[in-house]
Amino acid sequence: MYSSNINQFLRLLTLNSTFYNLKSLVLIGLKPGILFPSQLIISTSLPNLCSLILYVSFDLEHFNDMYRLIFSFPQLKYSKLSSETYQPIMPLSIATDKQYSSIEYLNIDHSCSLKDLLVILSFTPQLKSLVCKEFIQSNVNHIVEVPFQLMNLIYLRINECYLVFDELEMFITKVSSQLEALTITSYWDSMYLDADRWQQMIMEHIPHLKELSLQHHEYIDDDFQITNYHTAINQFTSWFWYTRGLIFDVTIDVNDWSWYEIIYSIHRFEQKWYELPEISRITTTEQIHNIELRVTGSLYRQANEIFTDQTKTLFRLICITRLDISQNEIASDILINLICCLPNLDALRLQSLSVVKSSSESNKNKITKVNIQSVTELAHIQFLIELCPCMQYFEIGYSTDIDIKSIIKLVFMKETYVIYSTDKKLCVYKK
Repeated sequence: MYSSNINQFLRLLTLNSTFYNLKSLVLIGLKPGILFPSQLIISTSLPNLCSLILYVSFDLEHFNDMYRLIFSFPQLKYSKLSSETYQPIMPLSIATDKQYSSIEYLNIDHSCSLKDLLVILSFTPQLKSLVCKEFIQSNVNHIVEVPFQLMNLIYLRINECYLVFDELEMFITKVSSQLEALTITSYWDSMYLDADRWQQMIMEHIPHLKELSLQHHEYIDDDFQITNYHTAINQFTSWFWYTRGLIFDVTIDVNDWSWYEIIYSIHRFEQKWYELPEISRITTTEQIHNIELRVTGSLYRQANEIFTDQTKTLFRLICITRLDISQNEIASDILINLICCLPNLDALRLQSLSVVKSSSESNKNKITKVNIQSVTELAHIQFLIELCPCMQYFEIGYSTDIDIKSIIKLVFMKETYVIYSTDKKLCVYKK
């Protein structure tokens, strides 16, 4: 229901009991003065409401009345409050026993400090699932203490976390030992890359955890520095993570401006093209330590602009073995420079090539598996064969403009391969 209809809706509430059994309500474009004077009318007229979603206008800064309304419904199970306001003012006080809400699923779709979040959560002792849009630092000079536990909380997702790691760790370890699913996307503090701290937290404080997804974003600029947490980052490939079905990988996101970012991820294992049974001969120990680097965005700058001395050091520490480039028509000289910066590569996947230039220094790599999604010229295949002399598996996506017989003839000039074909895709590997 949009703001233009809310006043009419409120008048109907006072005239009859038509909405007495209403279970779900969505209000869009709320503004000060429209809803709050009628708060008591709404909550008493909708005693059976189970789901409430509120979309707040941009100019609203005080959220007190919003949350008072949310917590006033006796049967409410799900609530979402959505706003683009940055750090809204919420001078509520910690709830008392008589103010507890029945909410079990809460989506805080606006920026929120830890201090304010704890006040909100004090009203929801039965909470099972919590989603936060943006977790920001409190305006205090000390770590905010967590004064209670949510014994039913099993799901927590923080879409953007700007807390220092110590504060987030304290929150997670204190708020619920029953967590089963945890998703966090963090920024700035490199302490989030401390695998040992995460391992200790999981083992000692959230032992029931079944699903975990972590992302940490670092902006790469002139101030970027390698820390002790970067040097120990390979701990994310230890047996602790592998036995839980979790893998570690890295993404470089390159934009059109002067900066780019590195995204470190821990997530559920997903089988990749280079791990198919017919082409994979790696041992379990090797599989644990395989780390994939994905390069996304606009790769129009030279690799030496992306791989500075600092990031070259970082990727020597991480030991990248897989490279996946999402950009279409990457120039061959940029591809060559990228490969030269990653000496431990075993697998390469790219969308397509543009201009092809050979290099005598480019074929000293260890790549054994290559996948190109779209080939428009035979010269692209020839280039990849020469680029990767150790290649044992070659997957080629081709268009109808290329004769498949010409591709097979080109491949057989080098080695004896087993070949199988699917719809517009040719897979070639050694016996």
